[in-house]
Amino acid sequence: MSTRNNKELKVFGATLQGFARACIDLKIIAGPEANKVVADVEINKWYPFKRLRDIESIVMENYRNPEPILEKAGAEMMTIWFNIGPGKQIIDGGIDFLKFQTSSQGYDSVVKGPKDIVGSFE
Repeated sequence: MSTRNNKELKVFGATLQGFARACIDLKIIAGPEANKVVADVEINKWYPFKRLRDIESIVMENYRNPEPILEKAGAEMMTIWFNIGPGKQIIDGGIDFLKFQTSSQGYDSVVKGPKDIVGSFE
C-alpha cells in the first residue's frame, strides 16, 4: 500500500472507539496506555486507519488466539456505531441492518478512502 493511500484511508470514530473499549473491558489494554488509545476520539469523526491497526496490533502481537478478542471488538464496534453513533438514525432494526449492509453501505459508513484499497463487504 502506498504512502498516499495510507494517508487517505480513514476509519469512523465509532469503530475506533468500539475496538478500544473492547480491549479496555477485556483488560488487554490498561492504565495510561488505555487512556492514550481512546484519547481525543470522537464517535462521529474520521481518523487515520492506522490508529485502528495500531490497536489491532496490540491484540495480534500479544495473543496466540486473538479470534475471541476480535469478535468481542467487532460486537462493541457495532454497538457503539448503533447506540452512540449514527446507527439509530439510519436503521430501525435487524431487517433494516441487513438491507443497509447490501452493496457495502454498512462498511462504507465506517471506512473510507480510495476504492482500490477500501474494498467492499459482500
